[in-house]
Amino acid sequence: MPAPRRSSAKPVILGAVVVVLVLLGGGLATALYLNRGGGGGAVASPGTAPAAGNAAPASAPASAHSTGPIYRKLPACEDFSASTLKSLVPDAQKTTDKHQGDNLSCSWDNYLALNGTNESRAIEINMGFFRDSSETATQAAKDKFGDLLSDAKGQAGTTAAGTKYGAVSSLSGLGTQAFSLDNTTQSDLATDGATTVDLMVDNVIVEIAFGGSDGPMGQEKPMAAIDTSKGAQTAAHAAIDWLTACSDCKS
Repeated sequence: MPAPRRSSAKPVILGAVVVVLVLLGGGLATALYLNRGGGGGAVASPGTAPAAGNAAPASAPASAHSTGPIYRKLPACEDFSASTLKSLVPDAQKTTDKHQGDNLSCSWDNYLALNGTNESRAIEINMGFFRDSSETATQAAKDKFGDLLSDAKGQAGTTAAGTKYGAVSSLSGLGTQAFSLDNTTQSDLATDGATTVDLMVDNVIVEIAFGGSDGPMGQEKPMAAIDTSKGAQTAAHAAIDWLTACSDCKS
C-alpha cells in the first residue's frame, strides 16, 4: 500500500505573490500572480488606481486597443493533458483548481511507495492574462515577462528561506518568450528539487513548476535538475497546447 501523501512534495514557485489563492505547505505558495522583487501589479487588468479622498484624477490614461484577437478567458484545469500528468506525475491527485478573475491556478501531486523507496512528484501551473488598458494587453504581458526575468536573474545563484536557486536558462520554442530556473528546497521532511518555467503567449503569462524527490522515508533526495528541467519543459509544451486549444478563450 502507498504511504500517505505528504504536503511538502511541492515544487517551489518563486517570488513574492500579489494575490494568494491558497497555501499548500512545504514552502510552496499557489499564487496569482507573481511579482518578483516587489513593485508592479497583478497580471490581469492593471488599470488605474483610484484617487485619494474626493479629489478627481488629473487625467485618465488613454485606453489602448489590441489590433487582433487576444485571450479573454482561460481553459479549465480538467482539460490539461492527461497523458502529460500520467507521464510526469503517475497516479496524480489534483490539489488546486482555482479561477480568480483573469487568473488560473492548477496543481497535481502524488506520493508513491514501492519496495521501500518513496517517490513524490508535483506539477503546478499558474497563468493570468492582461486586458487592454493604458497599453495593449500584449505589451503589458511583455513588460511583466521582462520584470519576471529580471527578478529571476537576481535570485539565480542565491539561497533564501531554505531554497537554493540555480542559473536562469533562456528557452526557445515555448511561446513568444520563455526561461527556466532550477531550485532545491530543504524542509523538515525532505529536500525537493524543482524547475520553474515562465513563458508568454500573446497577452498571457504562464508559470509551470515541476519537481519532487526520491528515496527511503526520511532520506529522500531531490530530483536532479536535468530531470526536473526536462519535465517542466514537457509540462510547458502541454500547457501551451492546452491554452491554444481553448476555442472560446481568444477573441
